[in-house]
Amino acid sequence: MPTPMIPTDTDAVVVGAGPAGALLALLLARQGVRVTLLEKYTDFDRAFRGNTLNPATLRLLDHLGC
Repeated sequence: MPTPMIPTDTDAVVVGAGPAGALLALLLARQGVRVTLLEKYTDFDRAFRGNTLNPATLRLLDHLGC
């Protein structure tokens, strides 16, 4: 796997685009932080990537306007 190039204009790097990493990157970006989100896999074809969302998660996403 090739080494990723991280942009030099990044304020924060979030490693892992699972539910927590993706949400953190979104919240930081909404605050004007220049974020690079790194993910090892090229697809999201895994059960833990959010195939199901529980009601609490849906409420949080709704509250965030997602």
